[in-house]
Amino acid sequence: MQPTKALEVLHWLKLSHNYFKLNLHGSSIGNLGPLVGGEEGGGQDHLGLIIFGFTKYFGVGTSLEAELKSLLHGITLCLSKNLFPLHVEIDSKLVVDMITKRVNCP
Repeated sequence: MQPTKALEVLHWLKLSHNYFKLNLHGSSIGNLGPLVGGEEGGGQDHLGLIIFGFTKYFGVGTSLEAELKSLLHGITLCLSKNLFPLHVEIDSKLVVDMITKRVNCP
């Protein structure tokens, strides 16, 4: 018997004119395992056209390290391509809270 897969519908929200979007997802295989940072769409313009994508191996570490390294790598790519103003989407509430200073860095 095959396991059932859930279907999730995602919606792309159109950005304001001349904005760019950076979608990020970092992960680790286990907590203190191999880190893989990757793109879920990468860099997009305000029309939703993909400008770049990346997947990068960051070594061994925690899931928080993977998220932060993906964020740094993605913003560095956007800087090198002059993709600003920038809207960043990341799936880690802890990273968002750390950046917005809602929590202290661990």
